Amino acid sequence: MEYISGPDLEQGLTRIDTAGQVIQGSPQPLEQILRDGIELCRILEYLARQSPPIVHHDIKPANLIRDAESHEVFLVDFGSVARPVAGQQGITIVYGTPGYAAPECYRGISDPRSDVYGPGGDPLPPVDR
Repeated sequence: MEYISGPDLEQGLTRIDTAGQVIQGSPQPLEQILRDGIELCRILEYLARQSPPIVHHDIKPANLIRDAESHEVFLVDFGSVARPVAGQQGITIVYGTPGYAAPECYRGISDPRSDVYGPGGDPLPPVDR
């Protein structure tokens, strides 16, 4: 396995730490967000085209690392990966991080489209207004 030296994309973002406290982040430049999004789409497209398709189940900023030298984004932590069983519709294992996992994962059904949900998920609790 190749070592990737660099920060994960969660660093600098508003997030909840392990003690449940909200850590305030700062906005990221739009250009960087777009570049990262395009790179992630290319990664997900590659995984979906495998035979059988690979579903990561845990697409979140903490699992995306920006290489310190090339500035390329890499997807890591394939511990939740599942592949469909021959003859079954979709994948019948539930994985994912709350706030990032697609709703169908909680029903035990997912496919490559489920990984697209994670980048748009909301990992923070609702704000009381």
